[in-house]
Amino acid sequence: MLIMKKLFNLSFYQKQIFCILSSLNLLQRKTIILLIDIVLLVFSMYLSRWLVFDRLQLNNISNFTNLLLISIFIVSILYPSTGQYKSLTRYIGSIEIYKLLARNVLVVLALAFISNIVFNKLLSLRFWFALWIILSALNGTIRFILRDILLYYFSQSKENKLIRVAIYGAGRSGAQLAASLRLTSKYIVEAFLDDDPSLWQRSLYGIKIYPFKSFKKIRGRIEQVYLAIPSLSNKNKGLIFEQVRKSGVDIYEMPSIDDLTNGRVKIDSLKPIEVEDLLGRNSVNTNPYLVESVISRKVVCITGAGGSIGSELSRQVLKLQPTKIILLDISEINLYKIHQELSSYNQYLEIETIIKPVLGNAADGNFVKELFTNENINVVFHAAAYKHVPLVEANPVQGISNNLLSTKAICEAAREAKLQKAIFISTDKAVRPTNIMGASKRLAELIVHQYAKEEGYSQHQSNISSTSYSLVRFGNVLGSSGSVVPKFKSQIANGGPITVTHEEVIRYFMTISEAVELVLQAAVMSTGGEIFLLEMGEPVKIIDLAKQMISLSGLTIKNEANPQGDIEIIKTGLRPGEKLYEELLINGESLPTKHPLIFKAIESYSEDLDLWSKVKELEALLKSNDLENSLRILAEIVPDWKSKQNIL
Repeated sequence: MLIMKKLFNLSFYQKQIFCILSSLNLLQRKTIILLIDIVLLVFSMYLSRWLVFDRLQLNNISNFTNLLLISIFIVSILYPSTGQYKSLTRYIGSIEIYKLLARNVLVVLALAFISNIVFNKLLSLRFWFALWIILSALNGTIRFILRDILLYYFSQSKENKLIRVAIYGAGRSGAQLAASLRLTSKYIVEAFLDDDPSLWQRSLYGIKIYPFKSFKKIRGRIEQVYLAIPSLSNKNKGLIFEQVRKSGVDIYEMPSIDDLTNGRVKIDSLKPIEVEDLLGRNSVNTNPYLVESVISRKVVCITGAGGSIGSELSRQVLKLQPTKIILLDISEINLYKIHQELSSYNQYLEIETIIKPVLGNAADGNFVKELFTNENINVVFHAAAYKHVPLVEANPVQGISNNLLSTKAICEAAREAKLQKAIFISTDKAVRPTNIMGASKRLAELIVHQYAKEEGYSQHQSNISSTSYSLVRFGNVLGSSGSVVPKFKSQIANGGPITVTHEEVIRYFMTISEAVELVLQAAVMSTGGEIFLLEMGEPVKIIDLAKQMISLSGLTIKNEANPQGDIEIIKTGLRPGEKLYEELLINGESLPTKHPLIFKAIESYSEDLDLWSKVKELEALLKSNDLENSLRILAEIVPDWKSKQNIL
């Protein structure tokens, strides 16, 4: 009975074959595989002869034996000389089978030619076709069998236990991921999950495809779930994540298509799902050709290039192939980091861009004018600003001075150097501001508007093209230096608690990359004087964000209902100048643009205010560090802020 079990035990034979193969050197392995191919050739010749014997006209057994010997000689020479044994059996794929088919065509043609000369008769085409089909099928089958034996036993030889996974997505990405995971010899793909009914109960690589609603039935044999649908919306991604995590199973996702195509990561470089992946929206539809018209072959300056927005602007601008990028930043370490990053990426581009790091203050008017003129800059993106509400609230003179003077310096330098476009990054906190940072950014908006107005008038009078000044206003971006997300991550890493100011605080979020893509698209549409608003999506309660991040970390909330939880959430009260919610419109309305996620604000401005005289007065007060009077003048310029502040 034991002998019979061993006789029909496939894994027993696989193990014996693996042990034999693993004990041989490279030359011995190649020799054995060649001998296997010769045996398969002989078998194929006899089988082909038997199938079409009555039509062969080769009844002389000695003639057939001679043909057989000739075929063995041809295969022994042709297979090794054409690279038949150079590929690694463990990683053999379809391309090697195609090459095998081509080699067998050469074998059959050579045999047909020789047989016609030696036997003075061309054998039946059916014989040669049968020989090619049978030989190729046997060659391919034996290689796939050897590959699977090697893959299986290499994985079994690992010390670590294989990870059993399910792949959500039975399309091309899911198939690629499954093949890649299999080659690592660390994973077993137990199931595919997909919401396409046409795929249910079918299989991929012999692995069954289930609807996602059946996950509960198979979760007992699954340790991890991998998302492999790049087009999956973040809303659906969040729903899947929630259900999978409730089951106690870890969930990861494939890298983005952009990262894969650029070669930055491999297809099996799986990453945990971050809160940015759930809050951010799907890819922004931009027209790269239109954006290139603003950036390509131009000299572009980015202020605050080492900051959150500035660094992402620098990355995306570099991809659009400008002639030169001027990276302007006052922070030495931030400037060094972004310059190193862009320089390393630059070498892989078809046309290398000149990248020049400039350490300096964007609020220094003379310095900026000289820079713009000497470098022949065409386009400037002004992202440099003090944006952190509590810090500016604690350092009001420095905050107002930086945001005012840098904006004024960039505007003036752009006009004198006759730049084509000057794009300014603003914030939703400039709308009916309740804090000094927001009021200073609203002042900056008014300055940009005034320059745009004067340039428009000048252009009308002289009919000469002038600088186009435009603003792009948007809310919170995920992962920026002032964002709540990195703060929560740090608090979770330290074991908590997470601090939120108020349970009713809501914010709009978008990813930094999405915001920058929209800024670039707005730059294309700008003609002068516009305030572009970025559609921010659905608002998120900050306390819900905190709960979600705790869940993403695989931890639980500690509260009265769950005193044994991991992370506690503490409410600290609203900070000075903090709003419960943010807005993008001051007054009037917004109009749609050519891009569905970009709108244009229609806002009215006070014609009674002598802006430049007030700004001049404010500059003098800031220079003398007169905080009380500086705030008074700022309130006169930004009356919406004055109405909500007890300044004096």
